[in-house]
Order: sequence, then structure tokens, then C-alpha cells
Amino acid sequence: MLVSPSVSAGMSCRQRFRALSQLLSQHEKLWRPLAFQNISLPWQHDHLQLSLALEQLSMSSAESLQASSVDLATWLKPYLPVATELLTLCHLPKPITSPGLQPYPHSFECGIPGRKWQQVQAFVGAIGQTDQLSLPLLEWCGGKGHLGRCASWQWTQGGDSIDINADLVNKARRLSERFSIPLQHRQADALAASGRQVVAADQHALALHACGGLHLQLIEQAINMGTQRLSIAPCCYHLFLGEHSWNEASECYQPQSNLAKYLDLKLQASDLRTCVQQTVTAPEHDRRLRKTLQAWRLGFDLLQRELSGQDQYLPVPALANRWAKTSFIEVCQHIAELKSIALPGSVDWALWEARGLERLQWVTAFDLVRMAFRRPLELWLVLDRALKLEEADYKVELSEFCPPSLTPRNILIAAQKL
Repeated sequence: MLVSPSVSAGMSCRQRFRALSQLLSQHEKLWRPLAFQNISLPWQHDHLQLSLALEQLSMSSAESLQASSVDLATWLKPYLPVATELLTLCHLPKPITSPGLQPYPHSFECGIPGRKWQQVQAFVGAIGQTDQLSLPLLEWCGGKGHLGRCASWQWTQGGDSIDINADLVNKARRLSERFSIPLQHRQADALAASGRQVVAADQHALALHACGGLHLQLIEQAINMGTQRLSIAPCCYHLFLGEHSWNEASECYQPQSNLAKYLDLKLQASDLRTCVQQTVTAPEHDRRLRKTLQAWRLGFDLLQRELSGQDQYLPVPALANRWAKTSFIEVCQHIAELKSIALPGSVDWALWEARGLERLQWVTAFDLVRMAFRRPLELWLVLDRALKLEEADYKVELSEFCPPSLTPRNILIAAQKL
């Protein structure tokens, strides 16, 4: 099934969802296995030329490809033509930025990290182009209220902003008072009754990067109340999932739309995490520390396989970055203690540390195949939400409200009650 850019642009949510589901189902052997858990991957035998090409990739080249979906699809095309087909299928339009946005007052952006400030401005510009800007606002999981404050300034419109963190709510309240913004900041749990009670029909609900179950709860409550407009940029699809979004029996994501339930792709927690593995916001220093820890954890994993005589990955808890400032030996001893593993008195630590570094290069390169399905899996989840809204009589449009260099989580769900 080949999809041209022109055909992709004209697809309905339902058509695009069916096409994505078909390709994801056909190629699941490529995106389900996790390279860091496996010494070899089940698709390698069928893709020998691809395996050889990945073996020859340097760490820097693999990291560069991982950072760009376009470059990755182009590199993979001779070995996996489906990579470029998926990229085309995932193409979304860019919204027309609302003309005539009012300049913000001096120091309005103080206290907002630069990248976040750019994201907020792009989000407000993208959602301000449509009708019904006179609706009261509801900022969902607003933190310090940056999005709600900017939207309210542009549209001289009041409303509510909620967050579970009382300290953040107080800071948001002070910022709104400083600029005479007519927003009511409330402490409320988006997953509990206190959050549900603020959702109403006569509202425009906004959510910029509300994680997983948090934005799913907003969609659910908005449908129940008949909320007029929603503008949602989803994030972290694996977090805060409840009984209506996670099937405990099968340990799989619970589809939201009727079509997704029928097609039943059965996404696991690791698949949901795949969607958000691309990041451009972490400082270079933090990335270096994480890279060191990854190599050390992989070195320990090879060691524990040797000691146990079982060629099986051992899950271990995530380690804080501060552990990267210790040593390979200390990290291994810490993990061994956590997992009740007895280490022998004599271990060639330099050998296993070196093998961990080699293993990290292999994992980084071979994981590129799974990374080619990162955006398709994310769009599948976003379309599941869009279809749920369409089934509840909403007109839904999907777009990219900002470039991926600003944030990879740049998909905007714009829904209006019919």
C-alpha cells in the first residue's frame, strides 16, 4: 500500500487510522522488540543487508538519525521502503497562525523557559484562527498557568485554570494578578471529582502537554458535558492511565474509539513509551549523563547474563543522573543489591564496562528500526482520540502547531461540537 503526499493530505481521520493500523500490524515484528533487551532481534534474519548497514554505523551517525524522522526514513528507504511510506502517512498540515495577535506586555514571559514560551506562543497562535473565541477558557493541568494567561490576554477572555499542585496554582494566581488576567486559578485533581466539576458545556478547553490519562480524562469529561471546543496537544501516552485507558488483564492500552477497539492493535506499555522517546529539550550535559548510565546498565546486564547462565534481560529501576558521577563498579554493586544478586569477589570490571559501551553503540544503531515507527505509533494514538471525539459528534482537525525542533509532541487536536 503506497500513500502519496497528496492522498495523505486529503485523508479523513478514519481513513488515515485504517491505513496506519494496517501497516503497523504488518510490520509489528520490526517495532515491538526492544534492542536494549535483546542480544539479537527477530527481524535480522529477514533483513541481512539492513543489519550489516546498522553494524557499520558510528554512534554519532546513529544518534543523528535518531533525532530526525525525515533523515531516518531516508536512510532506511533502501532497506525498508515502508519507512518513507509511514512518514508520508504521518504528514499533518501546519495551522495558519492567527493574524493580529496582540503583543504581550513587557516581562510577560518572565519565569517561562525559552522553549516553553515559544511552544505556548505557537499553540495560542494555532488555536486562535477559528471561531468562537468568546467562550470561557478552561486550562487543564495548567501548572503556573502560562498557556491560559497567554490565551486570556489575546482574547480578553476569562475562565479557569486548574492544577493539582497548590504551590504552582499560587504562583499562577500571582502572575495573573500582576497582569490583570481574568483567570481563576484552582487547585484540582484532573483525575478526580474536583477536576471533573470544572468542565462545562460553554467552554474552550485547552491542554498543552497534559500527560496520558490526564488529557484522556479531559476528552471523556468534555464529551459527557458537551464542551463546545477543545484544543489539546497530547504528551506522555503511558502515564496516569486508569481503568478506561489501561486493560490490567491483558496489560495493554485500552482503545478509546470504536474503530480502534475493533482493530485491536494491543499496544503494550513499552509501545506507548516508544512514542515519546524523541526529545530535543534535555540539556547536553544531561544527555551525556544518561548515555553513561545506559552504557553501565548494559554492561551490568551482560555481566548478570554471564553470572546467571541465562541469556535474559533483567529489568532494573531507573537510576538518577547523579549515579553517572560515581563509577561503573558502584553502579553495578548498587543494582546487584537492588536485585539481590551476589557478585563474585573477582570481576574484570574494565572488561564489562568496555562491553557495555560496545553494546550501547549496537543498541543505538539497531533501535533505529523501532524509531522509524515512533511517529506512526504516536499518530495512531492521537487518531484514536480524534475518532472518539468524532463519534461523539465533534468536528476534529489535526495539525502540527510548531516544528518538531521546538517539541516533538507537536500534534494539535482541535475539536468543535457540531
